[in-house]
Amino acid sequence: MDFGLYIGGYPTTIEANGQPLDMTVHFARVGGRMTCVGLDIRSFRSFGSNPPEGMSRLLPVGMNLTKITSPLLHAVPTATVIEKASADFRSGILGALDRQVGDLNGMGVLGALAVAGRPQVNAILDGPSARRRGPKPQLDDTALRDVVARAYLDAPSKRVQAVQEALRTSELTKGIFKGHESREQASKAVVAARCRHFISPAKRGGKQGEEQS
Repeated sequence: MDFGLYIGGYPTTIEANGQPLDMTVHFARVGGRMTCVGLDIRSFRSFGSNPPEGMSRLLPVGMNLTKITSPLLHAVPTATVIEKASADFRSGILGALDRQVGDLNGMGVLGALAVAGRPQVNAILDGPSARRRGPKPQLDDTALRDVVARAYLDAPSKRVQAVQEALRTSELTKGIFKGHESREQASKAVVAARCRHFISPAKRGGKQGEEQS
């Protein structure tokens, strides 16, 4: 029997039939993957995971407490909330790990040692048997952070060109593209590094074609 390993709960606020509600999505590792195993839906807030005993008043999420009815529950976009909570929860955990890696690097710990914990964390979140759709990425997180993001952020101009050169010369990426590191591949690598939060999101209204500069 798979009892599961509880990972944690992700709290969020949603709206159903015009009524604001607090919702907590609970995750556990079941069958080797991070899975939603529970939902809490409330029209009130309280301290702790259970309603406070002996209290005559609760703090409504909106203006007033809302009666939880079947039509209200049917209006909750459950699948969307679970999917977003899963993505945000996973991103938050990996982001915290990446910040810890940055601190270790700052203290002189070798990057290879500092990132050693990421596979274990990924195993808990996704499981070693989890199959992702699409082809396997050519660049792992270490290459995206230490090669792509570093070259991009350090370059005063022509950043994509700097990334292209870094992909060609770095020991972490040498041979991946077999000597054919193109500008398009460098641009895609920048986008991938941005998606993994190694590069800050592009600001709207800023320089157009930043990725092509």
